[in-house]
Amino acid sequence: METAPSPEEMLLSRSSPSVQPTLLAYSPVSFPNLVFGCGHKNGGTFDDVGSGIIGLGGGPLSLVKQLSKSIHGKFSYCLQAPDSAAKSSKLIFGTATDSNVVSTSTPLVDRDPSTYYHVTLEAISVGDKKLAYGRGSASSATEEGNIIIDSGTTLTFLESEFYNSLESALEEAIEAKRVSDPKGLLSPCFEADKDMDLPIITFHFSGADVKLQPWNTFAQVQDHMVCFTIVPSNDIAIFGNLSQMDFLVSYDLEERSVSFTPTDCTKNH
Repeated sequence: METAPSPEEMLLSRSSPSVQPTLLAYSPVSFPNLVFGCGHKNGGTFDDVGSGIIGLGGGPLSLVKQLSKSIHGKFSYCLQAPDSAAKSSKLIFGTATDSNVVSTSTPLVDRDPSTYYHVTLEAISVGDKKLAYGRGSASSATEEGNIIIDSGTTLTFLESEFYNSLESALEEAIEAKRVSDPKGLLSPCFEADKDMDLPIITFHFSGADVKLQPWNTFAQVQDHMVCFTIVPSNDIAIFGNLSQMDFLVSYDLEERSVSFTPTDCTKNH
């Protein structure tokens, strides 16, 4: 059984910046007239390792938007587990491919707010049990752009009414005693040992089935306890970064698609 470490911080960071154009001239390429901001009032999850936020969204001042012509609207990242021995995850501007593994791709859906990357979630499977995704009506189950994919959000958030069905299916699939997270952050949680059999969770996006391993969906919050890292929400649904670990996630903003390639993100790409 492999799970993610406990997500100690789940806050969004914020910044009140000033901006100015500059020229980045680090070999072997340079990008003139690139606008970046210097934050004066910063809050959230900054620490001694990270020094700021890179905007990768669809807004006009995001880094990928400013570099769009140079990178042909393409960028990728490969997120390692937080407890990985490697120093950092990879962020690639331009084309990034892994020829040894077949990727799966889903369309990006244009809808407001445009800074987010919206995709369509059709169903979720717990093991072999498939649950149609929606808000309790046939029309909402096929609503386009009903979830955003976000590298800056730790957990995955799903619509509350659907989540009840997902939680029931999860409890049926796990033969372990249910317990409570001592910090009160995550639920459901289960007693665990090294031989515990956790189910594969598959997200069925439009045209793409993304199979998540236990480390994408469960975190070990203390010895002999794991908790589910997919949680309910009454707000927008989000496919968070724990669910994206060990995938090469590639965006093509010209073709309007995002692809997922199962990858060992501790290796170079």
